[in-house]
Amino acid sequence: MFDLIKTNGQWHGSIKNDLVDKEIVYISATNQQTNKVYYNRIDTNTGAVTQLEVHHLFDADYTLFELFPLEDGGFYIFARTPTVDKQILKRFDANFDPMYEINLLNYIELTYHEIFNVETYSYNICGTTSDGDVVVETQKEVFTIAPDGERKQSWVYENPSGYTTHHIEALVSGNDIYRLEYDIPSDKISISTLNSDGSIVPFAEVGSVYFTVMLDKGVFYVADDSEQKLYRLNDESEMVFLLDYSVVRSSRNFHEITSLQDGRYIAWISIDYYIISTSNEEEQCGIEDERVTITLATFGSGQLIRESIYNFNQKNNEYTIEIVDYSEIESGLAKLNVEIIAGTAPDILYWGFGLTGNINPEVYSSAGVLLDLYPYINSDEDIGMGAILPNLLEALQFAGDELYEMPLSVFLMFVAGSIEVVGSEPGWTFDEYFALLRRYPDATLPFGSAHWSSILSSALSNNYRTFVDWEKGEAHFDCEEFSRLLEMAKDYWNHIDAQVIEAVSIQEGKQLLTTNILSNVSSIQRFPALFGTEVNYIGFPTERGVGNSFILNGSISINAASDYPDVCWEFLKSMLSYEMQLNRNAGFPVTVDALNHRLDNAPQFEEAAGFLYSDNEGNSWSVRLEDASLEDIALVRSLITSCDRIFRINNDIMAIIEEVAPSYFSGDRTLEDTIEIIQSRAQVYVSERSW
Repeated sequence: MFDLIKTNGQWHGSIKNDLVDKEIVYISATNQQTNKVYYNRIDTNTGAVTQLEVHHLFDADYTLFELFPLEDGGFYIFARTPTVDKQILKRFDANFDPMYEINLLNYIELTYHEIFNVETYSYNICGTTSDGDVVVETQKEVFTIAPDGERKQSWVYENPSGYTTHHIEALVSGNDIYRLEYDIPSDKISISTLNSDGSIVPFAEVGSVYFTVMLDKGVFYVADDSEQKLYRLNDESEMVFLLDYSVVRSSRNFHEITSLQDGRYIAWISIDYYIISTSNEEEQCGIEDERVTITLATFGSGQLIRESIYNFNQKNNEYTIEIVDYSEIESGLAKLNVEIIAGTAPDILYWGFGLTGNINPEVYSSAGVLLDLYPYINSDEDIGMGAILPNLLEALQFAGDELYEMPLSVFLMFVAGSIEVVGSEPGWTFDEYFALLRRYPDATLPFGSAHWSSILSSALSNNYRTFVDWEKGEAHFDCEEFSRLLEMAKDYWNHIDAQVIEAVSIQEGKQLLTTNILSNVSSIQRFPALFGTEVNYIGFPTERGVGNSFILNGSISINAASDYPDVCWEFLKSMLSYEMQLNRNAGFPVTVDALNHRLDNAPQFEEAAGFLYSDNEGNSWSVRLEDASLEDIALVRSLITSCDRIFRINNDIMAIIEEVAPSYFSGDRTLEDTIEIIQSRAQVYVSERSW
């Protein structure tokens, strides 16, 4: 009944329906590098998706766009700049040839924003009528603008509840306009008809302001996210059950629905888009799922997790996976922690970014709470040893030869500098780092503008196993390497300059290094442009290896207490499939075959964009990135295969250091006493979390 539309993870926004061909819809997306909005043109019959660029139709200043298909095949495009100084509505014919434009700032007055104490433009483009009039909503009125730019009709209204209208949408198939008013004190939604004579007539009331009300082609739909059921209003304004959307395992957010010509629907639920057939919804409603439920713990689930769960549930007749989202539970983190220790946690544990710095899988590994994944990898004909990046697995190994989590994709955390300054060899010791500072005494901000705790946290996270041994339950902050890290952080104690511009700081010799995260190949071109010369990705100072590391973009562990470990492995294995890994949009794949294909064909998988640098005088210049070259690909491949460590943050230990270290920086306590206190408190912390 629900068919998930494959996306690139960047889709967002309302579904725009072409009135000429009702099987074609448009959904907006954002290029994560340029921050420019574009549209995906989706053929709901074939599933074909065509990327529709619109930014080239406007000046370079415009980055935010909204498209409104018109009945004659043409379009209105609402475009604005991030600085909101330009906000126009431009009319195009079906071939995207410009016809005319409307400067919306001629129709909108500045409104005082009490919370932010600023004046701003507050309005919403609700849609277009079948006559081509644009419907605009402000806090005080709704009005239309005719194609010739004339302000045509207006409905001025008072809001006795004190709350502004949350949602208005024009009926594209007619000239009817409705207004929704959310009255929070009375917990109801009032729907009114805006008549052509300027009157506002009550139409219907919907219980609970927590419902989501949608309008499509003259029909109102109401989503009850608490029950995950969708209704439509009949002619008597009664809610009639339409479908149950709990089966999509989404996180209870129904945003949009549009009916298609053949009786199906396209819907936006959570951040996914579905084609829905309701031919058998009445039969399906109330039917219990007799499959065995496998639970998956998460703090908010990413695109890959949801898509994998959906695919697994669609194909499996015996088992179904259900998300337990601990972000929706009071003290969810503490609750999950207790359940893990007690062996009552969900079968599968997703260590997403929501848990970064709070729960480390290694804390539980020595107690046998998590399942060692190597036996499954070694015996699996489809996966097998060598299928996953060997150096990544080695960096994750616990107690020498055990593996308790599997990453889904990775980013690279690295430190880079000009070869003229740091040389061409990757990796360096603390002695070499401090020798560099002695050669460049004017480099008062060697890593650029940052707080001392941020520099120290990054260096610690990059070398976390040097300082904490979770297997033995030991803290090792009373070592030479940590004392050198404190020395490095002390350089920032009296040299904070939050206004420094990185490119300028490098040019002036104040900054020697940059710390960055790499998520695609073409972005590697940014750093030679930043330094103006060839770059060495030298890494953080460390006493062993090269100090560049993997950042895990989500990973999976299996609860050793699960009654269904083999089923859990099958689910985990599905996320390591070639197809899933190849289309993982965030970060680099972790399987060798998918990574090689992504790297070798980088221009097909990523859109080269650009970066903007500026100086202290307000001048700026852009760096245009080209499609990834063979040299770029070779460099990124070498960086990935040379990583030998995982970047892990521990907020609790950093809190100890942040409390104690300033007394050393200010001269109130010796380095030895500072380290002794940090070591003692860190040891207590580690001991309390070890077995």
